[in-house]
Amino acid sequence: MDQSPNIVITKSAQMGISERLISEAVWLCDQRNVVALYTFPAQTQLQDFVQARIDPVLNASEYLRSRSSGQEAGDRGQRLMKIGLKRIGNGFLYLRGSTNEKQIITIDADCIFLDERDRFSEDSVPYIEKRLLASSMKWQRAASTPTFPMKGIHAVYMESDQKEWQVECKACGLWQEIDFFKNIDFERKIAMCSSCKQEIDRFADGKWVAKNPESKISGYRVNGLYNPMSTIPDILKKYEQANTSGFSAIQQFFNQDLGLPYEASGQRLTAQELENCKGIYLYPVNTTVDCYAGADVGVKYIHMVVVHKAGVDKYKVIWAGTVKNFTGPYSSIEQVMEKYNIKTLVIDKKPETSKVKELIEKYPKRVFAATYPSMQFSVTEFMLWDDIDFEVRLDRTISLDYTISDIQNRKIEFPRNIESVEGFFDQLMSSIRVTEKNPKTGVENSRWVEKGDDHYLHALNYARAAQTRGATGKALLDYLRKPEQGFTPSLVHWLRVNGQKLE
Repeated sequence: MDQSPNIVITKSAQMGISERLISEAVWLCDQRNVVALYTFPAQTQLQDFVQARIDPVLNASEYLRSRSSGQEAGDRGQRLMKIGLKRIGNGFLYLRGSTNEKQIITIDADCIFLDERDRFSEDSVPYIEKRLLASSMKWQRAASTPTFPMKGIHAVYMESDQKEWQVECKACGLWQEIDFFKNIDFERKIAMCSSCKQEIDRFADGKWVAKNPESKISGYRVNGLYNPMSTIPDILKKYEQANTSGFSAIQQFFNQDLGLPYEASGQRLTAQELENCKGIYLYPVNTTVDCYAGADVGVKYIHMVVVHKAGVDKYKVIWAGTVKNFTGPYSSIEQVMEKYNIKTLVIDKKPETSKVKELIEKYPKRVFAATYPSMQFSVTEFMLWDDIDFEVRLDRTISLDYTISDIQNRKIEFPRNIESVEGFFDQLMSSIRVTEKNPKTGVENSRWVEKGDDHYLHALNYARAAQTRGATGKALLDYLRKPEQGFTPSLVHWLRVNGQKLE
């Protein structure tokens, strides 16, 4: 019912907002005979959205099917039902990925839709908005899960009238928006009134209340706590899991599950957190059972960390230090591999690519070359193992988030005398988590920035990856699940290389 010229929606995931946007876009084309431009962050998302959500609806509705089969001069009666263009009545619905500038700048639109606006390149937003210059209507719609405070969709929402959905407490009569930290009873696992603490029905009839009613922008905050598919115990479980999984996981919880912005910028390990992880054993430990290692290759030295897997989600550092060589009987990776019978070693692929390759050949199926590529990962799938070339791709920020979270949650144990390893604690504390704008895309991202040497931090990160290596067969599933990443070995090739594991 809201037909304001400018509407912005900040939301949690899976709340039906994309359906609301696309319904309005189709309605405008059908009833107002306008040109609507519906945009997505990327072209691949567009194709999935059209095939899964738009085409089935247009084809299933007799009315929409009749409205989307009209003729246009010169089209010879063919239905205009392409992936990126739908004719509905006398109106047109263009669907475009935001990065496809050439296909966007040719469109003169009456209304634009930006779906998941915070995933857009900041350079894309202005030229999408300029598609309205020739229109007298000039409607804008933007919706997204937020990312950081006062960035992207959250910044625009704060300029709006800031409508929030409030429900009434039947016990005391207070109208309130359900807030995770004010209205959720963590012990009883219920939603409660923030005033009288009595249980409150978060799905009761409510009302939109504007906190900044003077604004001409119509803004909505769609709170994930009103999702009828999420129970309070489920939400609390996600919060607990995120709290023990690192900054990326907790940010995803706030953004995706609550629909709130979150920033963990400025975080770093403290000396006390490292002290809390000290055990009663002494360095070095003489064991050859369940040992894994990580190696960070520097200019003069190779920094190594060896860990012993002590449980499902716990591990101990049993040796750390530097070596000068890749192979040889003294001060070498080979010496450490033999002494501790390392099951899996993860090592920098660069800068010594040829030497790493020789090491892989010397220890087949035991050494993996690591890279931090710029490809897209998630907090649950941030490692991609390749059993053909014996490589592992890691998301730099998320993997470091997990390693540092392990320290903060005492899942990792250090020897009581670990500080006898020169620079070990200093290098673990040398990086700080910051939020920066990508100079090419303008998108805000978080990353760990070193303020000094951080070789042991990355060696420990690689060792963590090594000891969390997946079960037999996972690598094959990785290949088939993500063929676009550039390695799609045949099943025969995979079995030939990995057949020994299956025996």
